[in-house]
Formats: sequence, structure tokens, C-alpha cells
Amino acid sequence: MKKNKRVVRVIISVCAISICPVSYVSAYSGIDAAKYALDWAKGYNTSKYYKANFDCTNFASQCLEAGGKKRTSKSADYNSITQWRPHLGSWENANIFKNYWKNQGINVKSYTITGPTALAWKLYSNYSSGDIMQYSFSDDISKHSQIVVGQTTYAGRPTLRMAQHTNGRDDIALENYLEATYYEKIKPFKFVVC
Repeated sequence: MKKNKRVVRVIISVCAISICPVSYVSAYSGIDAAKYALDWAKGYNTSKYYKANFDCTNFASQCLEAGGKKRTSKSADYNSITQWRPHLGSWENANIFKNYWKNQGINVKSYTITGPTALAWKLYSNYSSGDIMQYSFSDDISKHSQIVVGQTTYAGRPTLRMAQHTNGRDDIALENYLEATYYEKIKPFKFVVC
């Protein structure tokens, strides 16, 4: 006697559902910002921007714009924290940049640089391509800006890979930078919310 065998096919459908509002998803791409940083960390995009000395924050602003952040069009006083465009402090001065983005509601934390390995791991776990890191001394005035461009390893441990201008580099292991820096504080900016 022949038994009937039933073949049951199960179709599995996988959907990615974002819990972020559409405005967040389309407003900023950390991947695009990081790509720009990798393309221009060791050079200057003079066809679109100006070349400046000590331009780490100018470069970070270029990266944010490449990622989709929109510059403001109004002219303003250099120290304004309500406008962001080239030739304003909010675009090119690390501390005014910090104050502008805090004024825009970007979450900025501050950590004292002690125990670089543990701190680098904490930052690795919470920040991603397109986020910005700033550095200061004990006075809390931001002096230097870098952008996260991916992940790498240092001493066999995972860490964030950073890019910067002033000394154009795209291969900085965050943990190594934290061990070697004279800065006392790091302030990560969380631009990538999803």
C-alpha cells in the first residue's frame, strides 16, 4: 500500500523594519560621511571647499554635509551657534561646532581619558561610521575633531577607525590615539541615530 506523502513548503519572509522615523533615516548617512572622509582625509576637495590650516573641524563639517546634513544659508556672526556653513565658527572651530550641534539637539557626552582600553571599547560599542569625536583639555574647550570611518583592531582588540585633517590620516585606531594623546577629555557626538 502506497502512502501519500505531503510536502509542506514553508516560505519565510524577512522584513527589515526601522523603528526610526523616516526623517531620521533619510536625513543623515554616516556611511556617506565616512566615504567622503576616506576619499579626502589625505587631501583637499578644493573644487567644493576652501583649504585651511588646522582644519580638522572644517573637514568634519565637510563630512557631515556629504552625509546629508544641510548647511544653513543665512549669513551670521562668526561665533553664531544658530547657523552652520563654511567660514563660520560652527563649521570650522571645534568649540563653536560643539556648541552649535548641542544647540541642535545632538547628544554630546564627555569622558575623561583614563583607562584607554575600556573607554575605547565603550565608544566602539556605542558609536559608528559618521559620528564625530572631539578632544579637549580639562577646561572642556574642544580643540580637535575626528570622524568615525569604520572599525579596525589595535593590539588584537576591536576599536573604532578614525579619520582627520590637520594631520591628514584615515587609519587612526581610536584606542591607540587615546593612549598617545595629551588631551584629557573626549566628547563623542552621536549623529547616527539608526
